[in-house]
Amino acid sequence: MKYPVPIWLALVGTLFAGLATGCGGHNPALNIGGVSNRSSEALIRFVWPKRTRLIPIAANSIKLTLASAGHTYTKLITRPEAAASDTTLVTFESIFPGDYTVTSQAYPSADGSGAVQATGATTFTVLQNQQAPFTVTMLSTVTRMTLTGPSSLSVGRTSIFIAKAFNAADVEVLVDPSTVQWSAPSDTRVSSPTGNQITLKPLLSLSGNLSATYTEPGGTPPVASVSFDAIDNFYELGTPLDGGGFDASTERSVADITGDSTLDTLLIPTDNLTQNAIIGQANPRQSPSWGTNLFTLAGTGKVLSTVVDKDGKVFAAVQSASGVALYTAVRGAALQSRFALPATTLDIAVDGSSNVYALSSLGASVIVQKFANSGTASSVGITTDASTKRVAADENGNVYVDGLNVRRLSPGGVESTPLGTLTETVLDLSALDGNVYVMLTPGPLSLAHVTVVTGEGDLLADVNTDAFFRDEDTTSRFSIDKVTGDFYLARNFLDISNYQTFQAVTLFAR
Repeated sequence: MKYPVPIWLALVGTLFAGLATGCGGHNPALNIGGVSNRSSEALIRFVWPKRTRLIPIAANSIKLTLASAGHTYTKLITRPEAAASDTTLVTFESIFPGDYTVTSQAYPSADGSGAVQATGATTFTVLQNQQAPFTVTMLSTVTRMTLTGPSSLSVGRTSIFIAKAFNAADVEVLVDPSTVQWSAPSDTRVSSPTGNQITLKPLLSLSGNLSATYTEPGGTPPVASVSFDAIDNFYELGTPLDGGGFDASTERSVADITGDSTLDTLLIPTDNLTQNAIIGQANPRQSPSWGTNLFTLAGTGKVLSTVVDKDGKVFAAVQSASGVALYTAVRGAALQSRFALPATTLDIAVDGSSNVYALSSLGASVIVQKFANSGTASSVGITTDASTKRVAADENGNVYVDGLNVRRLSPGGVESTPLGTLTETVLDLSALDGNVYVMLTPGPLSLAHVTVVTGEGDLLADVNTDAFFRDEDTTSRFSIDKVTGDFYLARNFLDISNYQTFQAVTLFAR
C-alpha cells in the first residue's frame, strides 16, 4: 500500500514585544528596583489551512500555550465559521520578555474539549521592539487504528466494518473520514455511507483482507486490518407444496408469491374459480401446513401482486370492477383497503420506508408511481419500455424495473446506466441489499434461472433454481425474504390431464 508524503502542519505567527511607555534603551518590562512592569505583547497571526490538508480536518479549536521558566499564558482560538475566513489574530498581552516555548493542541470541539488530535511545539524569544516569525509543526496524536467487522461474509451481501483511531493513552481520537484510506480486494465493493463506518460487498467467493490507514500527516501512518472469508450462499430446497386437490371446478393457478420470515409463512394469492384468498404455509422451515387462508378479501376481487415490507406488513394490489386498490394487513388481521392504485396496475413493490411503487400501463407507455403511506402519489423518473412488466424495490429505497434491460433509480433520483441487456424473457424481479435478482427463462417450456446483478452493474453468480423448475412450467414468480435471504418460488404448470395447478417451494439460504 502506498502512503501519502507527510505534510507538516504549521502555525504561522508574528511575535511583537513592545513598550507601553518609554523609548530608547529603557525597558520597563525588566525588573528594576524590585518592580516588575509587564508591558510586552506577543501578537500571533494564526492562519488556518484549508480543511483539505494540514491541521486535522476535524479540528475546530486550537489551544496555544506560551511558557517560560516562570510564566505561562494560554489562549483558545476557534476555527472561523465563514468558509472564506482563514485568519485569527491572537494577542498575548502584558507578558514578560524572555525565552518561551509555544505549544499547540488541536481539538475536535470549538470549546477545546475532546481528545487531542494533534500537538506541536517550538521555542522563540520575546524581545523589545522586535518581531519574530515562528512555525509550529503539529504531529497527529493517533498512534493506532482498530478495525472491527465480521470474519465470514456472504457473496452479494453487505457487511459493516468500523474503523477507530486512538492515541498513546488509548483514548479514542475523532478523525475526519477523509483521513482514513481503505484497501480491499478488487473483487469487492466498498462504500462509506457515514463517518468511519463502511460496507463491504464481496462479488465472488474469496479470502481477503480489508485495511484502514490513517493518512493525516505526522509520523508513520497507523494501519488496522481484518481478514475475512466470503462464501457463496447455497440454498437448501424445501418440500415442494402442491396447490391442493383439484377438478374441473377447482382449477387453480398462482398470481404471485411473497415470503417473509417475520410472518413464518409463505403467502400466495390464488386465482381460481371458487376463491381468491391469500393462502399460506406455516413454519416453512419446519413441517409444512398448507392451505390455510391467511387473509381473505372483503368482497370480490382478483389479487394482482403481493409484497411484504421489512416489518412483516402485507401489501396486495387487488383488482375489482371499480378499479385497483391497495390492501394492507398486519399478521392476524383482515386485509383492509387503503387507497386507489392506477386501474392498469401490473405490479407493486415496497421499500424500507413502506412506500409503495406501482407499475402501470398508460396508453403505449409504462410508468412507475410512488405512493406514500398517506396515498399521495408522485411520478418516478425511471426509464421503461413497452416490455416492462415488473418493478422491485430494496430496503434502501432503490427502485428497479425490467424491460429491454434492467435499470435502477437511486433514492436521490439518479438513474443508473442499464445494468445489462436482457437476451431472455423476464419472469420476475426482486431486490435486496443493493442487488437486483432477475428471474429469466430462455423460452417457453424452458428451465428458469435467477441472475444477480449489483446496483453498480457487477454480475454475480446465478442462483441455481434448476432443482425446482421443470420444463412444464408456464409462468413463474419469486420473492426474497428481506431478513434471511431465503427464496420463495412458485410455478404454474399443466399436469398430464391438462389441468392447471401450481407448486411452491422455499430455498433456504445457508
